[in-house]
Amino acid sequence: MMEKSSEKKRSDTEALTQKMLTVNVAIVITYSIIALFTGLLVSSQTILAEGISNLGAAPIAILNIIVIKFIAKRNERKYPFGKEMLEPFIGVPNNIFLLAVSVIIIINSTQMLLAGGNDEIQLTSSILFGVFSIVFNMCVFTYFNRLAKRNPSPLVMATVIAWKFSVMVGVGIVLGFGITWGLSFTPLSGITPYVDPALAIILMLIFASSPIVGIRDCLKEIIQISPADDATELVAEKIENISKEYDFLEKVIRLGKVGNKVVVEIDYVLKEDSSLVSLAEQDKLRSLFAETFAELDYKVWLNISFTYDARWTKHFVCEN
Repeated sequence: MMEKSSEKKRSDTEALTQKMLTVNVAIVITYSIIALFTGLLVSSQTILAEGISNLGAAPIAILNIIVIKFIAKRNERKYPFGKEMLEPFIGVPNNIFLLAVSVIIIINSTQMLLAGGNDEIQLTSSILFGVFSIVFNMCVFTYFNRLAKRNPSPLVMATVIAWKFSVMVGVGIVLGFGITWGLSFTPLSGITPYVDPALAIILMLIFASSPIVGIRDCLKEIIQISPADDATELVAEKIENISKEYDFLEKVIRLGKVGNKVVVEIDYVLKEDSSLVSLAEQDKLRSLFAETFAELDYKVWLNISFTYDARWTKHFVCEN
């Protein structure tokens, strides 16, 4: 019964991910077209940059959907340890793309800045687009952020980060062009052509930190560095709470995280008079862990072993 419940929860999580990414593609394409059209219409480098970066992300978002569907197809004979490793692998090019877009926009905006700025921009229309962008992107960000709390996989979190950045762009557009509009009525009106490219550079420099962090986190999962995040901290806390009920000589806990899967390996060194000598008692403890982890919003790969000899808690017991 517990296994069926766990399988259903895993299926629901995968279905939720596919739904999020599919909806995201549709919204990204729609918003990109609006931003590109508006950017061309009002001659804004910042708005064009927003449209280009979002439109360029659409093919990667489609690739994400394909990967998630592939992961959802079970093939334990061919992939005995699952396919979740594909998530951080795809997360790396996702974030590299976002970083590359940021660099390209910074270069183009710098060239415009050095060439005398942008004196063709229509400020009123740009400000109105900024207001629309804030409202639209805040609604999308709130929607995805709420769903991400139920499924915080790398692909989903990358989507949330992207929409959070779009909200920041909208705020930057309104503030930057609002100040520019105000300056146009002062003796400082000569600097207004430089605001648009300068604003694009500032926003991209701020945003660049997000994909850099994303690349770092994905690489950590790929090379299986022990993570320090909410998922593994919560799992570690539950392990400690359950382990306190038993008397062991020693326990070795190894935690890892790949995509939306937390890998848990626990090695218990038993005392001679331990109550966990029988397989029935050992399986009872395993069941307790399984029931506890079933409450989490993550897939948990659980492996628990028992021994009298601490030597068997080491990785390489047959080293030369």
